[in-house]
Amino acid sequence: KLERMKRLIFIPVLTVLLAALCFTSTFVIQNDTKTMVQTIHQAEEAMQADDLKLANQYAAELSEQWEKSRHRLEAFVNTEIIYEIGSSIADIKSLTLPEQKDEFLMVCGECRDSLRNLKESEALSWEMFL
Repeated sequence: KLERMKRLIFIPVLTVLLAALCFTSTFVIQNDTKTMVQTIHQAEEAMQADDLKLANQYAAELSEQWEKSRHRLEAFVNTEIIYEIGSSIADIKSLTLPEQKDEFLMVCGECRDSLRNLKESEALSWEMFL
């Protein structure tokens, strides 16, 4: 009887822990991607205004944000997606010359889209529980 009681207690506890992990991962992904998308937008605006110094600062800031987020995201997300986004961010950081403006803006758009897709694909929905 005692063994049965332990199982009855263990199942709800495990369920709560799994739900907490699910909500934590969603919060981390949503928060980190939102911050990086905002930084990309700022970098694009700076580059469109031909402010190369500011665009370079935002690109460096994005790279720092990525390094902080990457390890957390690796715990929850497919590594292929992580590699793709990291590669785009590295490209953004290296494309801050005046003649690279179009390519800079194109890579920013691709990276922003990848981050948004990641955010949407990892968002919680009722469909996940059905």
